[in-house]
Amino acid sequence: MAGTIPPPGVNGEKYITLSNGEVIDTDEIGTDYIVGAAKEETIPELLDPTKISKDVLEREEFVSRQELTVKTSGGYDAKELITTVVKEIAEELSNLKYERKRAAREGKNTANYTISRVTALRQLADLLLKRLENARAEELDLKSPRFRQVLKLWMEFVYESMVKVQVSDQVIDLVFRQIEADMKDWEQRVVNVG
Repeated sequence: MAGTIPPPGVNGEKYITLSNGEVIDTDEIGTDYIVGAAKEETIPELLDPTKISKDVLEREEFVSRQELTVKTSGGYDAKELITTVVKEIAEELSNLKYERKRAAREGKNTANYTISRVTALRQLADLLLKRLENARAEELDLKSPRFRQVLKLWMEFVYESMVKVQVSDQVIDLVFRQIEADMKDWEQRVVNVG
């Protein structure tokens, strides 16, 4: 029965005292097994299974709508995913900065916010630097099959142009031999351009 607390041990009663001071007889709710030898147990709150189910569903729906979740499960390419990850990190960093500023206005310690934010900023900077390196590597991958095909196509254009203006086979052969000789260190020269 809710209300006043009977003296401990009288008639072997066990009861729960809620954080708001309300007392519930464990026999009333069928939970006498959760009360230990002290005959009284204070718990912060009783958990409502309906509320828990609602919270779980709400969380699942929220997570499923997030841009990063959608893109990760939707077959987006790596560049789009990285852009989304960077955006998510930036959003979290902004939230940390807001919380740090609010804590400072309220006269609270801001050290934890600052440390967390600096760590995350450093990780974001590392991620962005790696992204730049990868972008440069992609741009200048002179050994990639695609780049080799482009180079071959250009050589075919040069050859076809020489044929169209009626350059003799001997001169064409001489030009291509010279191009081959001049291109011995072309990869290094191209890399040095960037």
